[in-house]
Amino acid sequence: MDIEKDIIRFADDQEYYADNSYVTNSMLSKLNKGPEHLQHYLDGGVEESPALNFGKAFHLYILEKDKFDEEVAVFSGKTRRGKEWDAFNEANLGKTIISFKEALKIKEMGESLFSKKAIKELLTHKDNICESVAIGEIHDIFCKGKADIVNKSKGIIVDLKTTQSVNPRDFRRSCYKYGYHRQAYFYKELFNAKEFIFICVEKEAPYSVGLFYTSDEFIEQGQDEVFNLLEHYDDYFQDDFGREMLKDYFVNEEL
Repeated sequence: MDIEKDIIRFADDQEYYADNSYVTNSMLSKLNKGPEHLQHYLDGGVEESPALNFGKAFHLYILEKDKFDEEVAVFSGKTRRGKEWDAFNEANLGKTIISFKEALKIKEMGESLFSKKAIKELLTHKDNICESVAIGEIHDIFCKGKADIVNKSKGIIVDLKTTQSVNPRDFRRSCYKYGYHRQAYFYKELFNAKEFIFICVEKEAPYSVGLFYTSDEFIEQGQDEVFNLLEHYDDYFQDDFGREMLKDYFVNEEL
């Protein structure tokens, strides 16, 4: 591994997401479902859905508006089938396609975010680096991450989330459901950051906004789970013996 060259190479999204030689937080989320889920992903299982496309377009709109204009295509038709859709899809191969309604929603969500002074300052600080890549060892395994915003002068990482509710009780539940505590530890460790912050915006009007700082307890819970998952990764994916074990893997628990 040539870490310095890989960091430069991974600035390109296609290079970053095509490479599986380093463990990512997303890989750990798949492994958390079971090693067969991660193996399916490593074998080329690709996840695509309107929800994922919407999330990607939203992040580009907020963090990299120039890329949004280049890489996102807005379909104004009523349904994604028929001659109009086929022609549009063919003309925009390789782009992230969203509907006109989704594009309008993204614009309104962005307006809600930037209307809050504290949020705007975090999102637009002069020292921000968006989509920054880091590589390092966690629990003796080489890992990589691409953070939404890194601000080294403040020592913080900012992660942008869309959510159903910014009510603290509801968002805390989402954090543990989707493994955001693992993500917070993983990125804080890789980027050697002092603090990890979530900026959240609801996906439905009035597009309420939330700002959440992560506690030491939250980070420690994430660390415990990351270490446990990396041990499982080492067991099943680091050598031929582990891969042989995976062939006979099945869930065997008393309920």
